[in-house]
Order: sequence, then structure tokens, then C-alpha cells
Amino acid sequence: MTRNFLTLLVFVGLIGSSSVLLAQEKYTIQPRFEPGKFVQTLATDNDMVMRVGDLESEDGIPMKQEQKIKYLVEASQPDAQGTQKVKMTFAEIKMTQNMMGVEMIYDSTDEDLQDPNLAPMFNAMLGAEFTFDLTKDGKSENVKGFDEMWEKMFKNMPGPAAEMIQSMKENMGDEMFSNMLGGLENHFGKEPRAVGDKWSDTRSMTVPFLGKTETESTHTLQSVKDDVAVIATEGKIKMQGDMIAMGPVKMKFEKGDMTLATTTSISIKTGLAFETKGETEMDLTTEMDVPANNAQKIQMRITSKAVSTVTIEKVE
Repeated sequence: MTRNFLTLLVFVGLIGSSSVLLAQEKYTIQPRFEPGKFVQTLATDNDMVMRVGDLESEDGIPMKQEQKIKYLVEASQPDAQGTQKVKMTFAEIKMTQNMMGVEMIYDSTDEDLQDPNLAPMFNAMLGAEFTFDLTKDGKSENVKGFDEMWEKMFKNMPGPAAEMIQSMKENMGDEMFSNMLGGLENHFGKEPRAVGDKWSDTRSMTVPFLGKTETESTHTLQSVKDDVAVIATEGKIKMQGDMIAMGPVKMKFEKGDMTLATTTSISIKTGLAFETKGETEMDLTTEMDVPANNAQKIQMRITSKAVSTVTIEKVE
């Protein structure tokens, strides 16, 4: 009986040890494109509500946006240092936007469905290319192509809209996207993660029209199954505001606070996200300066629920 009892204890101990080992299995998540050519489709469905003045009001202005963008992606074999050359080209754009009962539709594949308010911008994006280097540790460097795209857009849009696009060129050019993409590896860090692990990061960057932002995020590796990692993120973003000039009208985001909660599904093999679900709430205080009128301060709250999916098809 004693021998049987000892055997049972050893067996239970082995099971416990195995469970500990399994629980401690760690995963490294870093972006990596499969070498070759493929089509990447980003589809986003975003439901928003904007409240102006009374931020706690149950009523608001509903807004809905559905967008699908196809990119042709070309990724090289890694060089001796493990760096890939990546080129992405806007191949197809579709968007439907509904705000206050007004619907705008743009479809690059159908000339009869190209709203004149959207066509100049999206037509300039079609065929535009941007390139970057993806390093061995998942960092994006040497981003190029966005300045050229905004310049093309700027030339095709006259009047006050052109000044808006020029501002976008200054705020959303190669440098801004380089800073944004270059910080992606910090989102998950370079350390291997086990299920249940939590980690935090802080980031500072300039966001178009919102100015300098400070982001504090906490991430949790919720699960890993069938080569898919699910990561939950909660964060807070503080914005210092920036000035936008649209012809004679000037608008400044004086300050802003934003909270977000997202769940992202990521391929462990490639480190690329293929689905993100999230909710955000953003409070903004803006000041509008219109000629012949006094500057007015407006408080806004925008809540959003969005789902984004990415699909990849290999090009033979």
C-alpha cells in the first residue's frame, strides 16, 4: 500500500511539473512578411457617435464608416542582417460613410460610385507606393512614399481643400509614418511572452491634427491556440492639440483624452495582426477661429466601436 501511495505521489508530481512547464511556454511575436508577392486586404467597420456640448447626453450624432483597402505587397528575402525590403501599393479602395443621413460612397472599381467629395483624395491614393525596411527585430525603418502621395493629392485639389491636404502632407508624411511604424515593435516588446503575461509600454508621437500624444498601454497575452495569439490592450492617450488651417477657417484641438480597449489576434508565425476589435472614447476641446466671428470653444466626445480584419492572398 505504501509503495502504491508513493507511486501515486510521483505520478501526481509529474503531472504537476508538466503543467508548470506548459504554463511557462513562451512565444516571441515579431512582424515578418513572407517573401514574395501577395494581396493584403484591410476591411474596417466602424460605428461612431459624436456628442457636442453635453458630453453625457444619451443623444448624439451617429456616424458609420465601412472601408476596404487592397494593397499589393512585395517583400524581399531577408538580407545578411535579416532585413526585408517591403513595398506596398494601393490597388483598390472602397468606402461608404454615413453621417446625419448623408451617405457618401467611393468605389475605385466603379466610376459611377465615386462621390466627388471623396474621389480627389482616393484617386490620388490609387497606385501610390510606399516602401520601408523591416529589420530582424521587427522594426520598420526608412519609410518613403507618403510625401509623394500627398503632393500628388495637393496638386489635384484646388482652393481651401488644397490647404487641408498640404497640412496633411506636413503632418502625415514619411517622417510621421516612419515614427509610427518604427514604434510597432514596442507594442509587444522583444521579450518572449507566456499566456497570462502582462506588460506595459509608453509612447510619444505626433498624430496628424491632434498634435503630440502620450500613450500608456497595458497588454495581456490572453491565449495561444493554433498558432494564433490573442492580446488584449487597455490604454490611455493624452493629446496636446494642433492647429488645422482650412482656407480662412482655423481650428485647433486644444486638448484631448482618449481611452481604448482592444483585442488583437496575431499570427505567431508572421507576427502580423489579422483581426482587431476595439472600443474607444475620445474627449476633445476645440477652438474654431472663423473670420467675422469670435473664436468659439467646442467640447466633443466621440465613442467608437470598430472591427478590422486583414486577409492575405498569395500572388502566383
